[in-house]
Amino acid sequence: MKIIDILGAFKDSCRHEYGLSEYTINKYEDGVRCFVKKSKLNLLREVRHEDIRSYLLEGRREKAWKPWTYRTYLITLKRFFQWCVEQGYIDKSPIGKLAMPRIEKHVPRGLSRQDVEHLLACTVNDRQVSEFIRKRNHALLSTFIFTGIRRRELLDLALDDVDLIQGSILVRQGKGNKDRLIPISETLVYSLERYIAARRQREYKCNELFASFRYDRSLTIDGLRSILKRIRQISGVSFTPHRLRHTFATLMLEGGCDIYSLSKLLGHSDIRTTTIYLSTTLHHLRQQIVRHPLEQQRIDSTPTQHQAQVYRQTGSSGPWGLS
Repeated sequence: MKIIDILGAFKDSCRHEYGLSEYTINKYEDGVRCFVKKSKLNLLREVRHEDIRSYLLEGRREKAWKPWTYRTYLITLKRFFQWCVEQGYIDKSPIGKLAMPRIEKHVPRGLSRQDVEHLLACTVNDRQVSEFIRKRNHALLSTFIFTGIRRRELLDLALDDVDLIQGSILVRQGKGNKDRLIPISETLVYSLERYIAARRQREYKCNELFASFRYDRSLTIDGLRSILKRIRQISGVSFTPHRLRHTFATLMLEGGCDIYSLSKLLGHSDIRTTTIYLSTTLHHLRQQIVRHPLEQQRIDSTPTQHQAQVYRQTGSSGPWGLS
């Protein structure tokens, strides 16, 4: 039996039995097809443990896969071959025992407040494009910055998901197939109002919020890349959608948002995922360190200049070791 011939049935199981998102299902399909093409193994019964191991190691050595990439391909193949066992196509999965690579933990880097303000200003003042494009690009960039939304979630936003009166955006079936409601600021409401008004003037009918310029249809992933590339060029600021997500998180913490609320806004299943942002902003940590009870008592009882002079003359260190 050819591997490619059963991919359709595998995708149906992922969709209807496992309840996976279309994005994840397409990633699985791409991963299996890549393995078949690279290994040149078309028949399911021909695949051996050594073939899979060589394929993954080659990716690490020759293509310089990062640990996350290696992990993604391994999980894809593991799920596919396990499904083949469950369906009775093979007796045993050829995956065997393959260790997951250790994932390096990096502190996510966001943009500074000045960079964010510069990005927004450059977008709204870009006179080399039409007024519609300026308003759309500004609204798109603002949505990233003021909600921390993921790239796929932004592209999937429908016009009906935006409630400008109540000031909220509904993210439907985000990562992990979860819906979440994100309150939006007046700044973002204003930007979206201007864009939606410009969209109505063009009489667009497509359901998605962010539309193409040339055609009445939703913005594609390539279209989004093109927009962000232009913003990087005119601003001189290097960023990605994921870095804008980090920026949202760090700015929210600096503004005093608690970690639980931030976790809900970002759509994290586990609050431990959100705590990594606590180490990204020194300003926020400084605000927290003064909450130490002894530090607060020291501030409340800081000696006057006269008291400090008496401490020095008498050889006393004072109540807090001052000399």
